[in-house]
Amino acid sequence: HRSTSIQCAIAALVAWRDAPPPIMISKSSKTSMKSFLSENMMDERILSECIRLMKKGAEDKYPEVRHAAAEFASVFCSVSIAEEPRNLGNSRKEFNALQYLDDTMAVCARNLDDEGVGVGCKWSETLARCVCSAVEFHQGIIATNQNYVSEMTGGDSKGE
Repeated sequence: HRSTSIQCAIAALVAWRDAPPPIMISKSSKTSMKSFLSENMMDERILSECIRLMKKGAEDKYPEVRHAAAEFASVFCSVSIAEEPRNLGNSRKEFNALQYLDDTMAVCARNLDDEGVGVGCKWSETLARCVCSAVEFHQGIIATNQNYVSEMTGGDSKGE
């Protein structure tokens, strides 16, 4: 039943990932507007629980459960980018949006040599998805920074 539990968690992640962005309706006007929050960002407590579930599943003695944990990790990597807390302020602690993606990659790397049929292969596929997610995240940051520089200079600077 542990494998089925992880499959249910996968279904919940897929539903969360594929859900439309939240719409806020202001009471003063009857029009709808998009939320200021990023699309479908997860709370840090949920991300921590997902990592805990993944680690527990990866350490299970049955290959079916370990394979399900690898599938869970594969879906999780697409939603594991954390949103920067709004109350961080002037804190000296640096925020890492990829903390949970890094944790997922560490679990994947530890389980690449799993002896279960197809389990190690699934972990390697998941590791590749994590790397792709990290690259896509960094490309988005670079594009955002280039757009900001272009807006600030008033020209079409390419970040030179």
